[in-house]
Amino acid sequence: MFKYIIILIFASFSAFFVTSSPTATTEGQEVEALLKWQTSLDNQNQSVFSSWVGNSPCNWSGIACNEFRSVIHINLTGSGLKGTLHAFSFSFFPNLLGLNLSNNSLYGTIPSFLDFGTAKVLKLDSSNWSLFAGTFGYAAPELVYTMEVNEKCDVYSFGVVTLEVIMGKHPGDLISLLSSLSSSSSTTSTAHGILLKDVLDQRLEPPRNQATRIVVSVAKLAFACLETNPQSRPTMQQISRELSIERSPLSEMFDEITLGQLFV
Repeated sequence: MFKYIIILIFASFSAFFVTSSPTATTEGQEVEALLKWQTSLDNQNQSVFSSWVGNSPCNWSGIACNEFRSVIHINLTGSGLKGTLHAFSFSFFPNLLGLNLSNNSLYGTIPSFLDFGTAKVLKLDSSNWSLFAGTFGYAAPELVYTMEVNEKCDVYSFGVVTLEVIMGKHPGDLISLLSSLSSSSSTTSTAHGILLKDVLDQRLEPPRNQATRIVVSVAKLAFACLETNPQSRPTMQQISRELSIERSPLSEMFDEITLGQLFV
């Protein structure tokens, strides 16, 4: 049964990774969507839009892109814009993490389907408040507590979902236990007292043979994704490479492996 669970994780990861690696078509759609919305506005702020030329938005004022040259942040706060969001094609921005349109005279609705990833910071009105639009329990701690958005937020959420799949329940209690300890040594000490087999979904038969290697590898990656420091988390590309590596036999009995050994 665990074999099929691991296949499910691989399939979910593949879908995530494909959507996170945009093509030239995606970039072209983003350019088209931004320029279409720009021309629909009642006024054209040249200090902002004078840079909005060319086939790539990554160097445009108020636009930030990821390593794949896909838009992840739009920040046009205080730009004196007037108009609506009716012509803004939100669906053309699959990797959008942050949208700040505060302190402008804009009207319209930010669609609810933007809440399909981990979390996004959306601002529209003139207040200084940010709207948290993610799912608590899956969002990275830096996003929940400081509203800091970075590309490692999705990595954290991937780790939570992966643990949820192999545990058969949300890993919130386990994450809280490990994160509540005051030092890394305390965390490692406590984790060494918890067997991996005891946190797996008890409704399923224990993994055997090659499945044990895969479960250990996936669990180790999941905990790496939950590092408090975003910079210490792997990238999705690194996760992809790790998942594709052929694993050698375990050096010890699966039933004796502790969570602490997965943190090494």
